[in-house]
Amino acid sequence: MEELRGKTDLSDDETQKLYEQILLQAAQSGAMGDNVAERSGGVQTTGGGGVAKSVRPTSGFTVKTSAIESEPPNKVFVNVCHSELLPEPKPMSEEDLLELINEEDKVSDYRIPMSLGEPHAEVDNNGKGCTAYDVIVNTRFYKDKIDPKGEHNIGKGNLWKGFLLTIVFEGLEAKYDIQLNRKYIILRNKKYLGEIQQQFIRERRKNPLIEEVSMETRKSEEDRITRKSGPSSRITEPRYRLIKEPEVGLPTTVYCEVNLPTTDSGDTVDVDVGEDRIVVHDKPLKHYLDIYLPYNVVQAEVTAKFHCDSHLLKIAMPVQPANS
Repeated sequence: MEELRGKTDLSDDETQKLYEQILLQAAQSGAMGDNVAERSGGVQTTGGGGVAKSVRPTSGFTVKTSAIESEPPNKVFVNVCHSELLPEPKPMSEEDLLELINEEDKVSDYRIPMSLGEPHAEVDNNGKGCTAYDVIVNTRFYKDKIDPKGEHNIGKGNLWKGFLLTIVFEGLEAKYDIQLNRKYIILRNKKYLGEIQQQFIRERRKNPLIEEVSMETRKSEEDRITRKSGPSSRITEPRYRLIKEPEVGLPTTVYCEVNLPTTDSGDTVDVDVGEDRIVVHDKPLKHYLDIYLPYNVVQAEVTAKFHCDSHLLKIAMPVQPANS
């Protein structure tokens, strides 16, 4: 079987250094692991409180590495798969990713939703036992960023692939208390080791009913939006703020106000609320908001209203009790 070594995948010195920088940051701070839902209880990528849904992913590519804490090191394979049922990450160009990587304090802010499957025992080509893990990401993200040519050609100099694998390795290490060798090998002609495993994810409650409210424009609406971040040439992060009620202690409700100045109707707004995450974007895509909440919310009771005159989206999210 022809193999492609990960460390020679990069086509120029600059990309090589950036890739090494990702690995160094991950190793030193563990920040990359925050991108993986399972590290914090499995609620970020799949939502929570919803109905568990069976997912049978599509195979992508397989990475060969080893668990270096054992002696001799145990052979480990990671099957990177994709499914449309996984949420799509926030849109970002490779140029923006390079800029993000250079800002060490912000590199952990970008999250790639994924599902990390349970380990399953397999047999390698030499007839020896090994361990395999399945990782699922969003199909569109996989096709656009990881395999843009659609020919299982992840490409030399593919920074997105290196970024994804760094997060995957960190996530598996955090979830299963293992240590993986970063000198991995990508099996060029092997899309999956073993038989594709079924996984269960919690179905996120997408697009809560958005009620349009037409009202007299109030100057105070603009004054109440206090946060703005995320420069971008075409897609911008809208101004927003989070309000908790009551202000002291564990709130019963968290409100999110999002300013969408170019949006005129709630029909063109998508709101996706997970157990501790909000994704809001308009159509056509001009604004994109993807934030994590400091509390777990009751997804089934989330409501949203879009105020046409003030272009303000208001989301009300009841908070789960502390003992739930």
